[in-house]
Amino acid sequence: MKTKSPICYGYKGVPLRKPARQVALELNRISKKYGKITRQIVVDESRKKESILHSLFEWNDGKAAEKYRLQQAGVIINKVTVKIVGKNKTEVQAFTPVPIVIKSVKASERKQYLPTTETLSRPDLITQRVNYITNKLLNLRKEYSSLKKFAKVWRAIDDVLVV
Repeated sequence: MKTKSPICYGYKGVPLRKPARQVALELNRISKKYGKITRQIVVDESRKKESILHSLFEWNDGKAAEKYRLQQAGVIINKVTVKIVGKNKTEVQAFTPVPIVIKSVKASERKQYLPTTETLSRPDLITQRVNYITNKLLNLRKEYSSLKKFAKVWRAIDDVLVV
């Protein structure tokens, strides 16, 4: 008889204000109830104050609207591309995220953007960007390492990053 492996839930990045296990169990409950999970279903299920997820949402419409506009601004900034004319004529984001790691700076202002052409001419920003991409690749590999189809990709990441 097979026994189920214990499941340990956690968070990617900054944790939410509720234990990951509680959130995961609630999302599983919602999934069983509807046979799927969508953003809309999660919001609708979280409207009641008794809901486990309720406190994770901003229910003040004025504040929520401002947060949504900030999210839209991020989409707008990330949509614009620029072609770097040269040997490869590469098309890249026109603005590069430059995270600020200062606790006294408001969270909404910690992720700043600079023109990519400027970041490519500053060694300090190139180093910061390389470190950022390195972390993203390592996290991607960690998250999907069980997919054998990408074994060559994981080895290539290891070779490039000399892990």
